[in-house]
Amino acid sequence: MAYRGRLINPVMVEIYRLDRTGMVAGAKLDADYREPVVSPTADRKGKRERLERPPIRVPAQIEPDVAFNQQQPAELGDKKTSIISFVCHFQDLERMGLVDPSTGIADIGPSDRVSGWYDAQTSRLLHVFADPPGLYITAASPQVGLRGRVNLLLVTAQSRN
Repeated sequence: MAYRGRLINPVMVEIYRLDRTGMVAGAKLDADYREPVVSPTADRKGKRERLERPPIRVPAQIEPDVAFNQQQPAELGDKKTSIISFVCHFQDLERMGLVDPSTGIADIGPSDRVSGWYDAQTSRLLHVFADPPGLYITAASPQVGLRGRVNLLLVTAQSRN
């Protein structure tokens, strides 16, 4: 088998994938946007109706453009947002059964929630993302690498404030 590269200093990223199938059955998924619906609450903030699958931990390389609690200007003052990017290797995803063999599409994508990352050797918690506001995947893009094959999945996640 041809060499497909490797991750550098991987950690284990814990992801709660959105259960779209269960949400469609329970009518909690917007038909147009394929996003969880927001139900009204007494405090008028609304409650996002989400069903999540059990968490998975995938090996990933954290990219250097991480921004925790970055100040962003807003209408009524500044708000803190977090943005991270990480890379997963398709070999790991395939081994874990997270790639559709017929399409090659990874089963990690927009609206999945990142809860934290752990040391790959000891499983010690290194960082946790509070929910709310939560840190949600906004993009998961396959990257062409060695020998013109897709070998990496570049994932970007952002807090929802």
